[in-house]
Amino acid sequence: MTQESLRSHIDTYVELRRSLGFQTAPVIARDLHKLLDYVIAKGFSWPIRTQTILDWINAVSADCGLGGQRLRLINARCFLGSS
Repeated sequence: MTQESLRSHIDTYVELRRSLGFQTAPVIARDLHKLLDYVIAKGFSWPIRTQTILDWINAVSADCGLGGQRLRLINARCFLGSS
């Protein structure tokens, strides 16, 4: 999977969630795009490793606290599990 196709999958995933009535879609889109930006900055490779996701969550932990870390992990897991 390429960076461009993954970005497209993120947008499609968020649109699907919106069409199903989820109100949190903008937050999910922001988090997933930030994750992709982080992965690209670290040297993009597919599949994205669990440790890379955990590193991303730790890198932003000062900004979001434990609740934000939990949501980022859930959003990444749900999206990557559907890809």
